[in-house]
Amino acid sequence: MIMATHGLPHSDAGKAFLGKYRTAVTEIHRDVVELDSVVEGLMIGVLAKGHVILEGEPGVGKTLVARVFNRTIDAKCTFKQFTPDMLPADLLYSMGGFAEGAEGGRTLRNMTLEKGPLFTKLLVADEINRAMPRSTGVLLGPMEEQCVELEGREHKLGPLYFVTATQNPVESAESTSALPEALRERFMLKILVPYPSIALMRKIAVHDTRQKEIQPCYTEEVLADMQNRIFEQYVLSLRDTDPVVDYLVRLILHIHDHPAVKWGPGIRAAQDLTQASAAHAFLHERERITFTDVKAMAERALAFKFELDWRQARKLGIKDNYDIIRRVLNSVSITGRKV
Repeated sequence: MIMATHGLPHSDAGKAFLGKYRTAVTEIHRDVVELDSVVEGLMIGVLAKGHVILEGEPGVGKTLVARVFNRTIDAKCTFKQFTPDMLPADLLYSMGGFAEGAEGGRTLRNMTLEKGPLFTKLLVADEINRAMPRSTGVLLGPMEEQCVELEGREHKLGPLYFVTATQNPVESAESTSALPEALRERFMLKILVPYPSIALMRKIAVHDTRQKEIQPCYTEEVLADMQNRIFEQYVLSLRDTDPVVDYLVRLILHIHDHPAVKWGPGIRAAQDLTQASAAHAFLHERERITFTDVKAMAERALAFKFELDWRQARKLGIKDNYDIIRRVLNSVSITGRKV
């Protein structure tokens, strides 16, 4: 076991990073009222080398928290509003300036094309479930491989490439639809942004909504370095016989084999839950992944990685995916039969 005085959260690099994180939360609160759990989820997504979906009703602050969070990182950030008429080219290309010396003056045909919003370090894909699958399919390669193939060339996007997507619940508008399974698999976490309580609504009503100057708290290099440190200490140190690994796998298999589940979760779900639990453990200054970390991340990492058989779900009184996860968390013991 790693000694508490030498593990990552207590090392100079770990303490420095956690200090920067606390500073970043303070900066975010200049524009965002509360939502600490959402901010933590976004940081877990970054540190675990994953991508995050923020889901909630219109107007609860999904886009705001995503954009302000990205402003605490000293790296290129782009924003793209997804719409039903958006084309794949809208992500790959953007209109540049006018070509010098072009005949015919400043006309559309004389404008140059530049790299589109996909070529960035931090991408906010706003209302992603309003776009058609032919458009969102362009995201699959960059989110998985951190590179874009364009015009016969491979463009590396770097070790830090983080997509935050926002979406309204599918049932909230006729113009939204469920994301394709392949795209859902590319996201590590789905974080629900709740409708504010009465007390929070009061605070929001009198909050200074004028945009503030948010100070960057991390560099791209610092985040990439911490990603590797967390993966090495928390994930690579585990063995397949470790009790926490056994528990994590049993959770997933109980969901997979549940009579109300049509398909999933699979291998990627196990990897995502492990890596998200590792980042959660680090932010909470623990030396290794604990059962508490797995339980804390189970809903966010698994809820959108399986499909219900609604006929069976209704028979069993199951309301949604979250209901199944909570039932499994309550029924699966920490010390159970090995899988």
